[in-house]
Amino acid sequence: MTPSIGTLACGLLLLIPAPKTGAWPIQPSAPSAETQPAGSIEARLGDALNKFLATTNAPGITLGIAKADGSEIALAAGVSRRVPEGDPAPAMRPTDRMMSGSVGKTYFAAAFMLLAQDGMIDLDAPIGKTIGSETWFSRIPNAKDLTLRLLLRHQSGIPEHVAMKEFHEALRKNPQANWSPEEILQFILDKPALFEAGKGWSYADTNYILAGLVVERITRQKAYDLLDTRVIQQLSLRDTGPNDKPHLRGLVSGYTFATDMLPVPEEVAINETYASNPQFEWTGGGLIFTAIDLARFGHNLFGGTLVSNDSLAAMLDGVSAPRLGKGATYGLGVITWKDGDKSYHGHSGWFPGYITQLIHDPETNTTLAVQVNTDKGIGPPVLNPLTRELFNLINN
Repeated sequence: MTPSIGTLACGLLLLIPAPKTGAWPIQPSAPSAETQPAGSIEARLGDALNKFLATTNAPGITLGIAKADGSEIALAAGVSRRVPEGDPAPAMRPTDRMMSGSVGKTYFAAAFMLLAQDGMIDLDAPIGKTIGSETWFSRIPNAKDLTLRLLLRHQSGIPEHVAMKEFHEALRKNPQANWSPEEILQFILDKPALFEAGKGWSYADTNYILAGLVVERITRQKAYDLLDTRVIQQLSLRDTGPNDKPHLRGLVSGYTFATDMLPVPEEVAINETYASNPQFEWTGGGLIFTAIDLARFGHNLFGGTLVSNDSLAAMLDGVSAPRLGKGATYGLGVITWKDGDKSYHGHSGWFPGYITQLIHDPETNTTLAVQVNTDKGIGPPVLNPLTRELFNLINN
């Protein structure tokens, strides 16, 4: 069975509404199953994807799989954009790209672990040693007790800026703005801590924004540059990059329910251009990729070829995070879900218009990545049966 994933987040912990049947005409799906040899694993996986689209009325889906024997599977079904009924719709392709949402946190955490391996950063040093001279530093909740490890594990006690009305209003006022980390942190200054540092758990993009700022100050390198040299280039992830501007190569149209929260229309992207500037997500997620690139990343990370065994163990060393599912824990950019005696590692992500899920099964050393170009009705109760079926098909 696949893990039970309790939330999908770009920061906000969201309860995604049930799908509205009949809201859109179901478009013809990409012939993922039909173009594969009958009875092949690709054909059976394609059938599962097409069944999922017919059930949920989602426009399209991409799937990436990395297996223990080194083989890979990349499939797509559905359409990359909805069009009026009767018009030809563009088929979704495995090379189409979508926003990562919070799955990007796993990438940045891995890059930071590589820096720690090399002795360039200390995960347990007070961050005040690096940014304590800033006039605003003492106004951060729990400022003097914060470390990178606590930030990456969401144990800082800092509230979530993405959930704040003031942040939504600022985005609406200037949806094309470029935000500095310091400007984002202004929203949580002088706010009461949710708990003492290290004494609780609460998910917040703000933790990763602050961590990114600290790492940049220590290394004197841009966070995206660090990620590029330490992870993306090392793994030859040619379709992975920052979502640091509205126009993004290969970005497919996405459809959201969150138009009241963020300054985007229901169709969030047209002609590879997002309706607002997604740059604010930064080290809180801030990536765009294909599902197969995501599967490759996850397979190298959890398979132990990207970071050292000690570093991977540190990333998997989590604290209780019940809001992410029964028995779930959160480590350094990694969610571990429990299913009986089994554990699965990965992360889930949401950015308005897109849902992403990365899951690694350590027992079979198989990694699965799924992306859907709508967040309307595509919550964990809807995705879990699909990922369960996909894992069963892969492993049997």
